[in-house]
Amino acid sequence: MEQYTTFKKLIDKLEEFANRHPNINSFGFGNLVEFGKDVENTAPLYPLLFVVPQTINYNQGITQYGVQIFFADRLNDDNEGSVSIVSEMSLISKDLLGIFKLNEDFMYVADFDFPVTATPFLERFNDVLA
Repeated sequence: MEQYTTFKKLIDKLEEFANRHPNINSFGFGNLVEFGKDVENTAPLYPLLFVVPQTINYNQGITQYGVQIFFADRLNDDNEGSVSIVSEMSLISKDLLGIFKLNEDFMYVADFDFPVTATPFLERFNDVLA
């Protein structure tokens, strides 16, 4: 991992992951009120990767950035397909962990505290998402 990774560099790498991944169509950043907007502040194309900043901890030369990362796709009007969407978003989550663990372009930017916990959701933001 890089010794002096900035928060911006971390967010840039997450956006790069989203742009490269064949199953992600939009990237967004902000608080949950802004969820459902991409970085151009427009309605996203789903599936979406959205990052919500949480905490920054400083400890003797180590900086830890806490973020929530949402992978979301739109449900049909009757909420059908939620199991498939949760399954697909889970696979994309694993892709993200693998990229940051194994890809040289990413592995020096961040490290994860394992185990990593994911929480599936079926909620209404601006759209009905899973």
